Amino acid sequence: MIDGWDNWVNMLLKISGLYCLRNVVILVSVILILSAILFFIAQYFPDLDNLFVLIFGILLIFVISSSALNVLLVQQSKSSVKEVWSSISGIFGSYPEYPVRTSESNSIEELTGVLDEFSLVMSEKISSLSSEKNTLSALLDTMGDGVIVTDDDSVITLFNRTAQAIFNLEYSNCIGLRLAEVIRDFQIIQLHSNCSIYREVRQAEIEIPEIRRYLSVTATPLGAQSEEGVLMNIHDLTNIRLLENTRKEFVSNVSHELRSPLASVKALVGTLRGGALQDSKVASDFVERIDRDVDRMTFLVADLLELSRLESGREEWVKEILQIQTVIQESISIVIDQIGQDLPIQS
Repeated sequence: MIDGWDNWVNMLLKISGLYCLRNVVILVSVILILSAILFFIAQYFPDLDNLFVLIFGILLIFVISSSALNVLLVQQSKSSVKEVWSSISGIFGSYPEYPVRTSESNSIEELTGVLDEFSLVMSEKISSLSSEKNTLSALLDTMGDGVIVTDDDSVITLFNRTAQAIFNLEYSNCIGLRLAEVIRDFQIIQLHSNCSIYREVRQAEIEIPEIRRYLSVTATPLGAQSEEGVLMNIHDLTNIRLLENTRKEFVSNVSHELRSPLASVKALVGTLRGGALQDSKVASDFVERIDRDVDRMTFLVADLLELSRLESGREEWVKEILQIQTVIQESISIVIDQIGQDLPIQS
């Protein structure tokens, strides 16, 4: 396309030059012809007896020479106009054929028509490109992942609003800066550098403590054979990691809540087997404690099932009025037997 454009510009300059020089060529031709005629008259007609014949001859020669020059210049300009039209057709592929003109058509009018058609096509192309750019910008700004594009010198040429939010950057102040000036994380810079050098897709999960983010970064080279830059896709894993940590803590807490009553039940059963069954008062107290621990485990399992239903959206929240004093007394009764016990601490 660039070659066709250069050819079109050269042809346009050629036509413009021809029309600018046209009057000069005609004027010089007339002067030369008149000079030759006057020289001839001076040599062979020194007395100027037949002035009418002389004037008629001069006019005839002037008309003939001017007509010949005009025909020559018009033919050359028409040829150049066709070359311009052909160049424009090469640029836009589906451009219409050169229009058929009569011999009386004016080359300037033809050139004006070409430029009008060319202006219309250019306007349509610019409008199409502008529409595509707006669509792409809207798509990038609404993406859930961050997108950063750099050239072969690691200078940022594009980044979307998601990347701005991830790194807490100002959108207008990053374009034109080097990546290392904007993102001060060694792992991301190294990932980008390796992708740019080896022209291979690189991916890594990176933790940035300064902004408390967990990121999945994928660097892709732009252009398979040439170094045209790097596109970086940044997926924020922070919420996923926090959810994973919450689940781990939840499992740990549930395990602890189950282990405590089970250990208590096992200890009480062992005591009963050791002879406490003979003392009815002690046996009755132990059986009551075992019953409370079993109820705790039952309530815990029920809470787990209810939590599962809530996460799946199959359960609705039900508000109830509880006596906080009863809940506190139940919690105290669980650990009241451990009051006064010595707990060994090993370091």
